[in-house]
Amino acid sequence: MYSCGAVPGVRFAGLRACVLPWLVAAVGLLTVAPAPSAEAQSVRGTVRDAGGVPVPGVVVQAVDTAGAIVGRSLSNAQGEFLVALREPGSYTIRTLRIGFRPVVSEPIALSVGQQVTRHVELTGIPVALGSVRIDTRSVCAGVKGDSAAAAFSAWEQVRIALDATELTAGAALRTTVVTYNRTLDALGRTVVKQDAAVHTGVVRQPWLERPIEVLRRDGYVIDEGAKGTTYFAPGLSTLASDAFLADHCLRFGASEDGSHYVVTFEPNADRRRAVDVRGTARIDKASSELRSLSFSYTNLPYEQERAAGGRMEFVRMQNGTWAIARWNIRMPIMTQRIRSVDMGGPALVVDELRVGGGELIAALSGTDTVWAGAPLVLAGTIRDSVSGAPVQNARAALVGTALQGTTDPRGRFAIPGVLPGEYMVEVRTDGLDSFGAVYQMPISFTDSASRVEVLLPTAQQIAATLCGSARAGSSRLGTGLVIGRARVRGDTVPPTDLKVVAEWADISVRNAAGSASVNRVLRWMDAKTDSSGGFRLCGVPTNTALTITGSAGSASAAPIELRVPGGQFVRTEIVLDADTPPLSSFSGAVTDSAGNGVPGVEVLLPELSVAATTDSTGRVRLLGIVPGHHRVIARRVGFGALDTEIEFVANRTTERHIVLARIAILAEARVEASGANLPLSFDEHRKTGLGTFITRDALEAQESRRLSDILRVVPGLGVVNGRGSQGWVLGSRTSPSLGATGPRRDATGAVQQTSPTIYFPEAFEARSGMTAGCYARVYLNDALMNPEMPARPFDVNAIPPTSIEAIEYYAGPSETPIKYARLNSSCGVLVIHSRRSP
Repeated sequence: MYSCGAVPGVRFAGLRACVLPWLVAAVGLLTVAPAPSAEAQSVRGTVRDAGGVPVPGVVVQAVDTAGAIVGRSLSNAQGEFLVALREPGSYTIRTLRIGFRPVVSEPIALSVGQQVTRHVELTGIPVALGSVRIDTRSVCAGVKGDSAAAAFSAWEQVRIALDATELTAGAALRTTVVTYNRTLDALGRTVVKQDAAVHTGVVRQPWLERPIEVLRRDGYVIDEGAKGTTYFAPGLSTLASDAFLADHCLRFGASEDGSHYVVTFEPNADRRRAVDVRGTARIDKASSELRSLSFSYTNLPYEQERAAGGRMEFVRMQNGTWAIARWNIRMPIMTQRIRSVDMGGPALVVDELRVGGGELIAALSGTDTVWAGAPLVLAGTIRDSVSGAPVQNARAALVGTALQGTTDPRGRFAIPGVLPGEYMVEVRTDGLDSFGAVYQMPISFTDSASRVEVLLPTAQQIAATLCGSARAGSSRLGTGLVIGRARVRGDTVPPTDLKVVAEWADISVRNAAGSASVNRVLRWMDAKTDSSGGFRLCGVPTNTALTITGSAGSASAAPIELRVPGGQFVRTEIVLDADTPPLSSFSGAVTDSAGNGVPGVEVLLPELSVAATTDSTGRVRLLGIVPGHHRVIARRVGFGALDTEIEFVANRTTERHIVLARIAILAEARVEASGANLPLSFDEHRKTGLGTFITRDALEAQESRRLSDILRVVPGLGVVNGRGSQGWVLGSRTSPSLGATGPRRDATGAVQQTSPTIYFPEAFEARSGMTAGCYARVYLNDALMNPEMPARPFDVNAIPPTSIEAIEYYAGPSETPIKYARLNSSCGVLVIHSRRSP
């Protein structure tokens, strides 16, 4: 029995209706039945058509001499099947395929432990549902005649689909599913409240079934008084069972438009006083395939019986298997109304209706898509965040796709061809372009009825975000902003660390003794260009004449005169005429006292603001060093720092071997921890001796540091720090696909992630400091944070160390526990456990 804790007063059992209900029943890589044990006996073989082509998705049954089905299997993509049998004896093999008559083999004698191979050829004789006479009379088990033959022949097609669905329900597969929980009004027409979510991951059979013997005895709905009402649904094995057929009568007919056969079922005379189920199955006329099955309950109060029930829709996968692609379950909340005798007296009425449901959006078997739902239209509006005015000609796009749309004069946009899922909406406007910025917002898209509302920040808000804690040199902080880019004339490589200076005169008038005096003070502020040549000067005065200059060594630019209007910003470009002076470079290796390369060591020349970090082998290289004597510092947590002076010669690379002594080692979780707030798996994984473990005891002394800085000392793990506060975990694995040519791009310029392990950042990610690399899988409380293939970098600095109880890290598949090895783990797996409230 399954209880929906979020639905007070009503419970739904039989299917998980509140959390991932009826998620997926038959999709994915099919496997034949488990290999039999040494003492078991079995029949294996292949199913092929008359042309010798393997046929997947065929139900294969083993029938004993009494006519009982004692074993079942389903043919896989190669047509292979394996039926394991508990007892030796004589059996026949029967194949069931939607729309075709069964094929029955000759008797097969099996001795103890024997395995027999049989190859089955489908005859291709169709079931002639269309040739029987439609008769709407109800027929029950044991009744003969044309009406009964038609009804039971149609129901046999339903049972084949249910058998195939049940047999493949346990096959693991990566799916994307949209689920929802709705509260409707008493009439079931208006949505009062709805919660929807998109789930992506590997799932198995999501429902629980009650044995049909218990359902026959206790009924499908149980009123437990104060505990609420529990609804049981007929599971797949229940619907396909002989006992269910014996309890129900069938009626065979056709849909109003003539496209489907309709088989209805209802309790027979012996079950009319029990709380049972009635329903309808719809079968496609052209293919004889089951399309939908709906049910309701019998022998309940009228209002309750009218409102409660469920529906599921079936689809056949590209690999011949079956899935429940769409479902919903209705659960009424009943209230006793007190009324006068003149009004009919007390009555049980529906107060509200709870509906749980969902839809299978996509299913992947390995890298092959075996099912994809119909694309929808993502619609929304873009407005100014302050005035609320619509923004016209804004470009909205979904990051990682080629899907985009442009707003009309009312700020509305529509992006067709979108599958439900989690997306990042990226908005660009002329104003944002002038900042060199884009606006991004994560969304969860579930259906076309939901609309996206985007409120764009103003220029002032963007400036505040960009400048934040800006400080002026000798000036008083203003409210203006200058954004620009620098370039060297005739050179395609932008100048980095170029010094840009803004100067202006701060003029004040002082009145003293009846006379006025003008006080003029020269003010200034400076900034440096980033790797793309961009710069920003935050806090310059508005409505004041500014002089902007830029210089780097002997290269300089002509002064630029400009003014920043009040409450706005100005863009400019600095062009340098370079007489490039000769420069020097530095190359070296950093090792410990044992000669092992030390990764993650910061090597810097503080006087020149030049710095780099050693790679996984301890190598480092710095370019663009002005010749002369400069101070060099090498440092990393856990090692004694080196602070020395080195002479750099023009046009020459200075080589040095740096040795750092270990002075401290971060305590890993190989020491004993309290473990009160840790999952049992943590100690189990630690006892294997594989991986690196950090407990709360080791984290407490470092709570003021960023998580990426704490993780730098973990063996086999690298860290990429962004230009802001971001930090991404990089595994030690490399790939030959990482070359000088960079990633391939499609016609829209979007990056094509062609490598299974190397993630190539998009342009906006590269601007934040992200590099191409093999990024680790990150789990937070056993929830996978970056399920994409290859793994998209996850910002570990979003998790404060104060909130962490323990950390596990596994450098590769040979170390990773099976619990975390469901997806590619060759780039490492980082597992973070949050602290729990006492």
